Amino acid sequence: MMTTMLKKVVGLLMEILLLMVSVSFAEETPASIQSMTELGEIQKKLDQGITIGKVYYTDGYGFSTSEFTTDDPDEIAQLWNAVNAIRVGEKVNESITDWYPQIVFCLTDGTRGGVRFEAKWLCIGGMENYEISNAEGFWSLTASLVEKHEAMAEGAVRVGWNDDSDLIIVPKEVAWDGLPDGDYCIGVKDAGHLERGYFTLSLYAEDLYNRETIENLKQGDRILVQGETYTVGYIRIHGWYDSDGDGETDESGTYAKHPAQELADSRELVDDGDFNEAPDSFEISAYELIMLEDFPGYIVFEPVSDTECRSVVNDWSPCKYLGDVTIQLPLPDDFVFLDYADNEGNADTFLDNISEGWYSPYNSRAWFKNGQLFKVSHSDYPSGPEED
Repeated sequence: MMTTMLKKVVGLLMEILLLMVSVSFAEETPASIQSMTELGEIQKKLDQGITIGKVYYTDGYGFSTSEFTTDDPDEIAQLWNAVNAIRVGEKVNESITDWYPQIVFCLTDGTRGGVRFEAKWLCIGGMENYEISNAEGFWSLTASLVEKHEAMAEGAVRVGWNDDSDLIIVPKEVAWDGLPDGDYCIGVKDAGHLERGYFTLSLYAEDLYNRETIENLKQGDRILVQGETYTVGYIRIHGWYDSDGDGETDESGTYAKHPAQELADSRELVDDGDFNEAPDSFEISAYELIMLEDFPGYIVFEPVSDTECRSVVNDWSPCKYLGDVTIQLPLPDDFVFLDYADNEGNADTFLDNISEGWYSPYNSRAWFKNGQLFKVSHSDYPSGPEED
């Protein structure tokens, strides 16, 4: 009888001990960040096949300009992996008031979710802060991407992110919030639903570079054009000037900036002189890139304003895809369609010849105002890089 009772007592004590160990282990084991934030719901959608379209990060939600938005798949994957590597520890009774990092994941189904921090604590509900661990990779990645996107907005990016890294001139970053106002390069994504009262355009933005940066490129500088990096030999500057003083440009000329005579001779290039010798009336029409690498054709940068240039590669201009927009019919009564010779047509002229095959962002452009399409221009040439 005593033996049975003793066994029951020992068994009960063992259960209590195991429960205490289990509770203690649970308290000491860091939790996953998905279990405590909106990342868990995002993961469920990812498991269903929905994807992340873009990510927004800021170092100080509401007031900091130290931020970036990316739709680059590699950067999105890196950010997702880095934030999910964070482990959550104990609640802390500490707070600050001047550093509130936040990361937001925007999904392709239109929903979004993310994580907020207060300093380097996880912030839940704007009220509770928790210790975190294994977050070094996240802070390092976001800091480098803030720097990278700031540099891209200024027209240059440093590859490697250290003192010995290479500075590469890149196209300026394009900010697009999905509202189609202004002008865009276009492709026709879907013209098969005209009878249903709509069609779909794909919108693109030409690659633009800082004009002053392009003009001052010198030998050894590197520049990214259409995904390829080229080493600058020198820049030839093309333009027109008034040769007889009547106030009208009537003569063309080509002048070298930071000339490299040996390279020019090897390519059989002849210029009218150094750029500082150009006539006072000289108006620049293009900056030609003479690169050290062999290239089948030419690359120039054409001014589109006092501060920006677009790149042109063998007659076509590289551009970046922004997104799609559905155009509802009918088009406005004052809609204008321009052909290659700037002959004006109306909406019927445009719709009678709309085609996925003929229209490309290299030969077609559209203008929007208040979200409404009011003008389209199109030429059969060029169709784009496939012609190179």
